[in-house]
Amino acid sequence: MIKNIIALCLVFIGFIILCFLGHWQLNRAAWKTDIIMQLEAEYAKDPMQHPFTFAALQNKNIQHGHIRGKFDYKKQILIGPKTYNSKIGYDLIIPMALSKGGNVLVNMGWAQGDKRADIQTPTPHGTITLTGIARAPDWNRFTPDNSAVNNSWTKLDINQIAAAQNIQKIAPVIFYTKTTRSDFKNLKMLEDNWMPRNKHMQYAIFWFSMAGILLIFVAFFIAKNRQKRTR
Repeated sequence: MIKNIIALCLVFIGFIILCFLGHWQLNRAAWKTDIIMQLEAEYAKDPMQHPFTFAALQNKNIQHGHIRGKFDYKKQILIGPKTYNSKIGYDLIIPMALSKGGNVLVNMGWAQGDKRADIQTPTPHGTITLTGIARAPDWNRFTPDNSAVNNSWTKLDINQIAAAQNIQKIAPVIFYTKTTRSDFKNLKMLEDNWMPRNKHMQYAIFWFSMAGILLIFVAFFIAKNRQKRTR
């Protein structure tokens, strides 16, 4: 009797966990759908008609437009390692001093290299204009912490990077460039009209299905025990 009670408690806990995971994925699906809708609306805009000043970049929502300014190559960092097509590399992040004041971190794209020292980065000088998407950075809870002392960066923590690199008046967003330039040819940049994958609904169906299958097994087990008792 006690074993059956313990088993039912474990099944109940498992059922709750599976339902929680399914509900969490539903929330993630709604969140991702909202991002995709914002991206679609922003991509419909001509980026050259939407210049970003430092004030405009204070908006943490997704924005499609262009920035103009000068890179500070002495303060660039590499985020990673990250894989692309089964190859190891890093995202190149360079702070840009905007022409009308303030700074923004620019994600110039992914460069192949097993080690940070292997990455060859472009160095166009003077004032340049870049088109792309400005948005708040994100990372999951499993991303390792940065090590500013060792100049080892794994996530785009803007405030931590700005403090370590002594960057003043930094925008709270990352600018992901889409501009194609000959001097950036060794970088894999953000695809035109990039969209995040949204498979969370499939994941939600999976977890809810697992919860349903668990209940079916329990019902089958209870029915089988009752048949044994009646015999």
